[in-house]
Amino acid sequence: MNIRPGTPADAPHLAQTEQAAAAFPWSLSQIIQSCRNERQRVLVLDLEELPCAGFAVIDCIVDEATLLNIAVHPDCQGRGFGTALLQAVVECSASMGALKLMLEVRSSNLVALSLYRRFGFREDGIRKKYYPAASGREDAVLMSRAIGSET
Repeated sequence: MNIRPGTPADAPHLAQTEQAAAAFPWSLSQIIQSCRNERQRVLVLDLEELPCAGFAVIDCIVDEATLLNIAVHPDCQGRGFGTALLQAVVECSASMGALKLMLEVRSSNLVALSLYRRFGFREDGIRKKYYPAASGREDAVLMSRAIGSET
């Protein structure tokens, strides 16, 4: 397993992972834009059996970072790679000078909610009907945690 910075050349592969992992995936153009945005960092999870098996996108403004997206290919889920990616997100955010890391997650995504709680994220609120869903809209849970010396 290797976690490295993403480049625009990774975007087509990351889009394939995103398509496989998300019911309402980001588009290829959104992924390319994140790879080119100087304020954002894309972290790529490479596995021997599957390069670009996962990725995370972080946006940092002054001292606050936001996890915009995190995905692991379904064939690789349940093996600790999401945990490794999230640890890399925390470390990268700290290296970018962030003191706080924020995210939003579907209220139905119990696996992700559990992972974020294990990493010390606390619920800050609910954004009603934020995400598209198969039947209407779904709430987003807003979460955050302090980062810095404890990472």
